[in-house]
Amino acid sequence: MPANTGHVVRRVRSRIGSVASGIRSRLDLRALRRGAARLRPSAPRAVVVVTGLSPRGLRGRGKVVAAEFFPPFCETLAGAGVETRFATDIGELRAAVAADVPTVIVNVYSEVAYRIDTPEVIEIEGQVAGVFNRSQTGPIVADKVASNRFLAERGVAMPGMAPGGRVFSNSRQATKAPVVVLDSLAEADASRYNTAFVDTRISHDGRSYYTCVRLLCVGSSIVHAYVRARHVEEGSPSVHADDTPVDAELMNFLQRRLVDDRLDEMAELAAKVAAALGPGFYAHDVLVDVEGGASLLCETGFKFHDAAYRRRLSPVAAEIPAHRIMYAGSALPEASAGRFLAECERLEFF
Repeated sequence: MPANTGHVVRRVRSRIGSVASGIRSRLDLRALRRGAARLRPSAPRAVVVVTGLSPRGLRGRGKVVAAEFFPPFCETLAGAGVETRFATDIGELRAAVAADVPTVIVNVYSEVAYRIDTPEVIEIEGQVAGVFNRSQTGPIVADKVASNRFLAERGVAMPGMAPGGRVFSNSRQATKAPVVVLDSLAEADASRYNTAFVDTRISHDGRSYYTCVRLLCVGSSIVHAYVRARHVEEGSPSVHADDTPVDAELMNFLQRRLVDDRLDEMAELAAKVAAALGPGFYAHDVLVDVEGGASLLCETGFKFHDAAYRRRLSPVAAEIPAHRIMYAGSALPEASAGRFLAECERLEFF
């Protein structure tokens, strides 16, 4: 067998996967459009245009499972007299903007992978009543250094980028990238995202865990807040859904300790981020210092729901009452739609 056979096979599989993804994307879009057309109010008071302007369309990696999230989301909007339309290119976006009622755009894209802040998109965004996940917000959110500076200047509590002690060093852009904890800033690579190390370790039943609270938000409103965790013995303070122990007792303990007891503080932080970045569907990652200091925003990004976390804890979902919204059918997209409507009205979009 030739030495490069494995590479060729992987490349072919990748191409097949890309084609299959494109077919699913087109099928999903057709189904979403048919569903939205059936739900269209007879006299809509507003129009919401959901865009997928990046090459992946509405299949924004890690952002949303469109076929799962948008049908109940659109149905809730329709019940409030709001029509939903979908656009995957500039021509469709221009055509979807209503002339007779207020229009609100909701952009779906991976801010790290793509930029959609073209002159055409910015022009259209400036003509409508409101925009969630603005095209010009993406580059700020995508770069952890830029977002730290931008948000800290606007009163959002962030880990300091000129630490005098231990340093948490991360990639400026990539997600799930390798991180390192250093003794001082002098040891750090200046091209990375270097901040003060926040010790988030919490002990339970004889074991210690690094922790991180995720706030799933629509604008200034928290839809769901939950904890991710990682065994300290794994050697990394970087915490993700796939690191979280599938342990209902632990997760209930952490939920009480880090969410229930700090919900007002978390809500204030979410409101400050939304005021700085503008309306959006966000996932804010929050660090709570073991010494009891203020909650700090570690980073943020666009996200409609957290499919990875839901899958991870699905074996024990019935034992974690606080997470019922993630597992009760369409509860989360319906709740998100309700918060979206409230945000639009609060901001006087319609």
